[in-house]
Amino acid sequence: MPPDPQTQLPPVSEAGLRRELERCRQRLADCHRRMEQMEGFFHHIAEAVFIAEPDGVIVEANPAAVALTGYSVTELKGMRPWDLVVCADKEEIQAHLASATAGEARTVWRTLRCQNGVTKEVSLRLARGHFGGRELVICSCRDVTEQRATQTSLESALREMEDLKEQFQLATHTTPGLIWSAMPDGHVDFLNQRWLSYTGLSMEEAAGWGWAAAVHSDDLLQLEGYWRAMLVSGKAGEMECRLRRHDGVYRWFLFRGVPLHDASGTLVKWYGQTTDIDDRKRAETMLNSEKRMLEMIARGDDLTAVLERLCEMMEEAFPSTLCSILLYEESTQKLWHATSSRLPGALVKAVDGALVGPETGPCGRAVHFQQQIVVADIETDPFGCLYRDAALGSGLRSCWSSPILASNGRVLGTFASYTRKPGWPTPREQRLAEQCAHLASIAIERKQAADDLRASEQRRASAVIEERNRMARDIHDTLAQGFTGVIIQLEAAADARGQHLEDEADRHIARASELARESLAEARRSVRALRPLALETRPLVDALAELFQKMTSGTGVQARLHVEGTPRGLPSGWDENLLRIGQEVLTNTLRHAGATEFETRLTFGAESVQFLLRDNGRGFDPLARHDGFGLVGIHERAGTLGGTVAVEGGPGNGTRVVIVLPCGKNAE
Repeated sequence: MPPDPQTQLPPVSEAGLRRELERCRQRLADCHRRMEQMEGFFHHIAEAVFIAEPDGVIVEANPAAVALTGYSVTELKGMRPWDLVVCADKEEIQAHLASATAGEARTVWRTLRCQNGVTKEVSLRLARGHFGGRELVICSCRDVTEQRATQTSLESALREMEDLKEQFQLATHTTPGLIWSAMPDGHVDFLNQRWLSYTGLSMEEAAGWGWAAAVHSDDLLQLEGYWRAMLVSGKAGEMECRLRRHDGVYRWFLFRGVPLHDASGTLVKWYGQTTDIDDRKRAETMLNSEKRMLEMIARGDDLTAVLERLCEMMEEAFPSTLCSILLYEESTQKLWHATSSRLPGALVKAVDGALVGPETGPCGRAVHFQQQIVVADIETDPFGCLYRDAALGSGLRSCWSSPILASNGRVLGTFASYTRKPGWPTPREQRLAEQCAHLASIAIERKQAADDLRASEQRRASAVIEERNRMARDIHDTLAQGFTGVIIQLEAAADARGQHLEDEADRHIARASELARESLAEARRSVRALRPLALETRPLVDALAELFQKMTSGTGVQARLHVEGTPRGLPSGWDENLLRIGQEVLTNTLRHAGATEFETRLTFGAESVQFLLRDNGRGFDPLARHDGFGLVGIHERAGTLGGTVAVEGGPGNGTRVVIVLPCGKNAE
């Protein structure tokens, strides 16, 4: 069949064939050069490269692959990926090989087992392509063991940092203090949850300078000025001010700020804590108030002023409280207001003269049971209250009353606190009320002791005047009249002798002598009347014991009398003078020493009688000049008995007085 003219090739000349052949020869040379270049690249590339069939059989590997795995090229050829890869099965690897597409590489992470058994973490990139008419899978492999270890360490460190951050945030938000931080310019950028919960402000409201809204207006200006001065100086500082709680109550806090500097000394942050010191501030205030109260009592200020200050002290500590102090009149068993501070007049009138008993009200019950009585709601008090209507009418709903007790347990009165809302007192309010009651007892007891001493001195002065009058009457009625009678008889005797009436003169002289003897007897009787009554019916030891007991009764001084040796009768005047010396020393101790102990030791020896008196009071300098005649009188009394006196003491060391009276041979 002749050729189809449409498919028949045009005739080619020999020259054209040569040219075509030359072009083919050049293309083959170019392909050979590219192949050499590719082969050089394949052998010198830093990454390990494996060439495999689609079924996974490795057909070629570069030197980097040999260095990575430790196998030779010959050993690698014919191996499959699952012979090298750890923790991946054959099906999984085949699935990855099948999913590799032309021109798009896929990266997977695998653990590679080397020829020596060492494992390495590698990153594999798979790509499919056609090479020389064959479909092959190119796998480039990079050792990432160190990178993975570093990454693992970083991830672990990040997890630890996150844990630490969570722990820090938890600690910060649960720390009892109020914690904050600020930028170098003073802009607050963090406040812990306790700060926000306490003030009731949100973070958005308190950030920057918004926290100032919670500071007491009287303290804000000073705090802001101090904070700005800290920002300028870059130094730590602290300041006290009041901070408002979420319910509107202000409490005292200590604001502390500490700067944080970097290595170059640049201020990078402020950290601070706000600590609640309200209880400490109140305790300091109460301590100062108590000190002032004791100073008023020690000065002997008016009792009403002292008790009024006590009520004011309680009301200053708790502004919603009204206080009163009632004194107990034991003879009538009634209570009377000593001070009522800000208590309504209607209630004061209703309470004044109230009887003591179990159903008279909290104050009457406090005296009756001698313990603190709390009425949480006066309106519903099941025990009743005689002045309930007056209290409710004055807007008062609760009352707690503490008894004021003397040192010997005797009831002196009550300290009462009223509030306008029903409720129980806090432990702090109870403690302060009991403290005020104790201070009131000190003031009242001191006033009563001063009144008793004044009355005693008045009675003593009256007794002295009465005794002087009695002595004057006795002298007038006995000695003076007797001496007058003697003079008259002697004058009559002289007249009789002038008239030479000797018998009559003798009778007048005898009468004068009789009158003189009678006057002498009366004088002796008057002298005996001056002898202390305590020594008329009992010996010196018993008289001293009774005297000390009477003088120290109701005081804070404990007196003790010790006797050594065998008591015996003493020369005339000794027992009286020793009794007066003991009375004088004990009086000085009670008045001036502030002692709690007074010890007396009476020693009867063969050659002397020793009388020792000692106290543990504040003492004094015996060599210094002193007003009064106490020591002078003691020295004079001991001197009249032929004895000696030694006074020892010093400020803070008490006083010791020793009297030694010689007897027997020593008396001569």
